[in-house]
Order: sequence, then structure tokens, then C-alpha cells
Amino acid sequence: MKFFISIIFGCFILTLAANAETRIVVDPLLTGMAIEAKAAILKNDNAYFLKYVAEEGIVFAGNSYSKEKIQSLLNDNHSWLYKHLYSGKSSIKHFFDAAKDSNVTISQRSSNAVAIIYSSKNSKRIIQNCYIKISGVWYLEGIFSCE
Repeated sequence: MKFFISIIFGCFILTLAANAETRIVVDPLLTGMAIEAKAAILKNDNAYFLKYVAEEGIVFAGNSYSKEKIQSLLNDNHSWLYKHLYSGKSSIKHFFDAAKDSNVTISQRSSNAVAIIYSSKNSKRIIQNCYIKISGVWYLEGIFSCE
């Protein structure tokens, strides 16, 4: 049995998805991270993403990238990562610009992993940002995948 708890935060709704086996925890840190991630995209704030990249780097689309490589890609407005996040109609920024009614779902994937999922009734796209907890600190597991 799946159920949802929704909380209104400013201009969007935070929804916690759970099933009967899931313990629901409203985590202010994760809620803040969801709000900050959206704001960072809208402001082209690369520093936000770099603070959540572990020293070992991250995996994106099946490829591993070091923290230095992620920084280089974010600073290059012609790179695939910059374009994925900030430019064009298929970018994450375009999704957030168009989705004024953003819904955010925080889904617990395991005891040390969550997915923050953004959706909108104005779009068929679903945007997901995954985080993993290492030594008590949340790090990006990937940077905004799209469905």
C-alpha cells in the first residue's frame, strides 16, 4: 500500500512517498537541499553542485567523473553537462522555468540513499536528483536524470 504526505513550502509542494514498509521521516536537511537545488539551477549556481560532489566524483549516465572534471564541465557553457542543466528547451532549467507549480517528492531508496523527484502538472517530464550519505554527509549520486 502506497501513500503520500504533502507539505507546502513556498511556491512548491514537498511530497513524501512511502509504502507500508517505509518509515516516513521529514528531514529538514533534505527538504532544504531540494529547495536549494532548484534555486541553484535557476541561478546557474555551479558552486552548489560542487559542494555535493564527493572527492571520489560521481557517476552520470554510466560514466565516472572526478570532482575536477565536473567543475570543468560546469564552467564550460558548451559542455554536455552545462547544456543539460542550463541551456535549451530540454534543460533542467527550462523545466523549472516552465514548471511554476513544482511538486517535490523525497523517496527513501535505502537507509543511506534518497531520490529527490521534481514533477509538474504542466510537464510530462520528471526530474530526479539522487543523493547518497557517506559518513553522515549527503553527496550527489548523479546530477538530475530525466524521465
